Amino acid sequence: MGIYNRDYYRQSSGFSQRFGGSTMTMTQKILIATVIVFILQNFLTIAMPTWRIEMNYASRHQRAQAFAQAEELDRDARLTGDIRYVPVLEHWGSVIPRAVERGEVWRLVSYAFLHSRQLPIHIIFNMMALWSFGPLMESMWGRREFLGFYLGAAIVAGIAHVVLGLIVGAPAGAVGASGSIMGLLMAFAFYYPYQPVTLFIFTMEARFLILLYVVWDSFPVLQMLMGRAGVGMGVAHAAHLGGLAFGYLYCASGWKLTGWLDQWLPTRGRRSPFQPIMPRSSQSSSQIGKWWSRLFKSRPNLKVHTEPSETEPEKRTERAIPQNLDRRVDEVLKKIKDVGEANITEEERDVLREAAKRYRRD
Repeated sequence: MGIYNRDYYRQSSGFSQRFGGSTMTMTQKILIATVIVFILQNFLTIAMPTWRIEMNYASRHQRAQAFAQAEELDRDARLTGDIRYVPVLEHWGSVIPRAVERGEVWRLVSYAFLHSRQLPIHIIFNMMALWSFGPLMESMWGRREFLGFYLGAAIVAGIAHVVLGLIVGAPAGAVGASGSIMGLLMAFAFYYPYQPVTLFIFTMEARFLILLYVVWDSFPVLQMLMGRAGVGMGVAHAAHLGGLAFGYLYCASGWKLTGWLDQWLPTRGRRSPFQPIMPRSSQSSSQIGKWWSRLFKSRPNLKVHTEPSETEPEKRTERAIPQNLDRRVDEVLKKIKDVGEANITEEERDVLREAAKRYRRD
């Protein structure tokens, strides 16, 4: 019995396959949501006194003083015409260091769906990167875990921007999905370090692209920490580094961010939070070192393979393949569809290998 007539292997066509119904991927949902939010950014505005706008960047003490005189300040603004139209979503959604410090933590997520209205290339570049790298990583992790990674990278990137802003006294806010995109780029480079990636007109291996971003973003951050005011203005370099760091730690440590949901979704497997997605043979610190050396070590040109002798004991224990192979194949492929290929066990991989052999014979 072949696998192509099973329900989870059937493919639909047309609009519903790419953008509608249950076949829509999480990557497509995030992309569509971001584009919709960007459109709303350009139309949803509200008239607001300038002093209220500036309060987003004020300290707790300054806000307390200003709001104690709110009626008087509003009256003066109406008399002098000191009123501006501001985009509502940016006013309440951009990640502003002092606003987050006051407890407006939702900004650590909302800013990732906002983009610069003055520079459309901002959202175009981010969405192109999401479309290029998102589907592959989603196929490895599954929909829920991919969403968890995307939001987790955004939160860590936002925290990095907030921390740097509070340290150097830079109150400027930030918008954009760049932190999440940097996390995806790092994850891609982790699993495919030698894969060529084209950046505008330049093509380089993924590992060198990541190294280029690390250097490009680290230099202005270091200058800001040394007291160079105005360096890197207009680009959230700290957020980029935060996204890169999250992607690196996520892959090297084998975190699983949505593991706690498995308690209520038993059909998708039971895993504890931050349990490695892929089996690890050693501690996280040693794995990080191994990956680092693999990432920046030249790829060997020749591999020598020797066949084991008949007397040599087999290093790998063969697992018993169940008799009801078709049913087990159904279960394994269903699990891959739900949680991604990286989450299946070695025994389940053996089932797929054995099934492939039998189907070829048939």
